[in-house]
Amino acid sequence: MKNINTHFYLFSAIFLAGLSQIIIRWQMTRVGLLPTILSQKIYFFLGLLLNPWIVVAIISTLISALCWLVTLTKFELSYAYPFTSVLYLYMLLAGYFLFGDLLTVKKIMGTLVIVFGVYLVAT
Repeated sequence: MKNINTHFYLFSAIFLAGLSQIIIRWQMTRVGLLPTILSQKIYFFLGLLLNPWIVVAIISTLISALCWLVTLTKFELSYAYPFTSVLYLYMLLAGYFLFGDLLTVKKIMGTLVIVFGVYLVAT
């Protein structure tokens, strides 16, 4: 495996992408369901875009994309892209610990298979 310093942007891209999804999930649990009437949907989405936490999530996604661009200058796509699968583990744990999502044996086993696959690709 390459030096950890060369992986900084890769890991940053993954972390920030996951962080943005966690923030969005958190905020969406607070705002409720999407309205059915078009005018209310527009108001709903404008309200989301003015929500400071959603703005943080969007900025996090943007910085993640920039880190990904730098990552692709350092690694082949076939090497870097499998690392994004670590988001499965990240989201599984975040869902369980932060949002009370159900953990099943199938979810755990599937996530472990993915993480093991990333290890195989990275070594």
